[in-house]
This record gives sequence, structure tokens and C-alpha cells, in this order.
Amino acid sequence: MQGAVQSFLCQVNKTEKGAAGGKAACSGGDRVDLSPQAAEMQKVKDLIKAVPDVRRERVEGIKAALAAGEYQVSPAEVAVMMIGRSIADNLK
Repeated sequence: MQGAVQSFLCQVNKTEKGAAGGKAACSGGDRVDLSPQAAEMQKVKDLIKAVPDVRRERVEGIKAALAAGEYQVSPAEVAVMMIGRSIADNLK
């Protein structure tokens, strides 16, 4: 906390002395170094954000199958998936 206060005061002094033409002596500023693992995690996070939420090719394939009357849904499989999802949701 003390470092944050010093940094703030230094910035204020820089601004005041800059307007007056003088120079303020401050440390080089704050710095954050990430570990290689943290940097890799940030890259992965950015890649995941770039993936679309909807797989358009899959949606278009299902739409085409529906329009052609070729899309078959097994009621038993739907029931199993619904029950499984319900159980999983209740475990959270």
C-alpha cells in the first residue's frame, strides 16, 4: 500500500514540477513480471476467447439435414442426455 501512495505522490509531483519547468526524481515506476506459466495461461485464455460460441458449420449441417428430412433424433438418447445434464447441474 505504501508503494502505491508513493507512486501516486510522485506522479502528482511530476505533474506540478512539469508545469513549472522543473524535474521530479521518481523511481522507474511499477513493474510486473509474469512467470512463463502465467504468460502461457494468458495466451491460452486469449485463444479460447477467439473461438466462436457457435460452430456455424455444425448448425448449417443440422439445418440442411432437417430441411431434407434426414435428421433423426432418438427419444431415448435425448432422455439420457436430459437426465445426465440434470444430475450434473445438481452436483455443482
